Amino acid sequence: MTATEKDGLMALLGLALIVYATGMAVVTWIRPTSVFEPIFRARWRFGIPASKLGASALIAIQITLGAFLLLSAFHSRFAAIFGYAVLPVGLFSIVARLADLWKSDSEA
Repeated sequence: MTATEKDGLMALLGLALIVYATGMAVVTWIRPTSVFEPIFRARWRFGIPASKLGASALIAIQITLGAFLLLSAFHSRFAAIFGYAVLPVGLFSIVARLADLWKSDSEA
């Protein structure tokens, strides 16, 4: 596999992450009764549904990683901005997951 093919695959994966995150945002906040709801519903691992806070964390991490991959594929100097943003967004995702776990434990 050549470097050009790897860059193309990175760009495709980045674009797919951005499209999936956009669909998740639409299903979560704009149109929750959409026919695409089973595909784009915000879920944690193993199909556990996420709250709106969890959905915002998942959307943020997918947008950040998608933009990083897309800009890295085109060798942009702005890719470093999204590379540095992965850590705080990842920490936000961990906090949101713990909040979802705490909420589901208190409801049971």
